[in-house]
Amino acid sequence: MKKIEPEAIPDKKLALKICHSERQRRIRSWSRRFFGRLHSLRMTHFIYRAIPRLIYILRQLTGEDAYERYLAHHAEHHPDQSPLSRGDFFRQEQERKWDGVKRCC
Repeated sequence: MKKIEPEAIPDKKLALKICHSERQRRIRSWSRRFFGRLHSLRMTHFIYRAIPRLIYILRQLTGEDAYERYLAHHAEHHPDQSPLSRGDFFRQEQERKWDGVKRCC
């Protein structure tokens, strides 16, 4: 980009206006590049923080973390008893969930 010198333009007000607009254009260009990168870094940070949260919520909704919650509850309320194994826990949960269903739909 060719730099315009104020002395090259005879009209002083026009020369200052052109130089000022040229300087503003350069500053805008730099700030767009800088803040564009900053925005993408913020979005990347947001995504990296959001993914584990979404996984946590999905695990709770689907019941995948039920055994971990059971172990935490068991350790807090029944420390003298040994907890069920993962297979026994899921077998017991399936029986509890589906034992009372007596209809087809």
